[in-house]
Amino acid sequence: MLIESIAEIRNMALERVKIRLGPDEALLFQVKIIGNDTNEKGGFVEYIVQTSHLPSSANYALSDLSSLQKLELLSWTVRRRYSDFRNLKAVIQESSGLDFSFPAKKITGNLNEDFVASRQSGLQGFLDQVLAHPYLRTSTALKRFLDDVSWRDNFQGIVRQFDVLNLCND
Repeated sequence: MLIESIAEIRNMALERVKIRLGPDEALLFQVKIIGNDTNEKGGFVEYIVQTSHLPSSANYALSDLSSLQKLELLSWTVRRRYSDFRNLKAVIQESSGLDFSFPAKKITGNLNEDFVASRQSGLQGFLDQVLAHPYLRTSTALKRFLDDVSWRDNFQGIVRQFDVLNLCND
């Protein structure tokens, strides 16, 4: 199979991430919080989450590209607020029963530079725990969280479904 363009390689990789990450490919899947943006007027922080994925089947097609080009092809970033991470944690806890460590919510002083750096470190730790789990690293909830297109609509719907189920069980 001859791959025609760089865009085709990237699309192939993104589709594989959206469809399924197999256990053998999980080692080639990395998520890092690479920065943050503080919106002082709105009173919130967005964390910049970078996902890098290099499917093993695309390795041969990428052999002529530089490392930087490979990173640009198969990496993308999304912006997530603390509440987005909290929603992911809630869905994971509800579906798996696992309760990973997670930074506490803070109402005042949440825009302080030291606090934001500490929270970012805690959120990275949470993601690392999720990614280390063989079931959760391939879960739909995590894939939607990392997907820059479907996150808001799809994931918020999942959270609402769990809220309704919890109300029915009470």
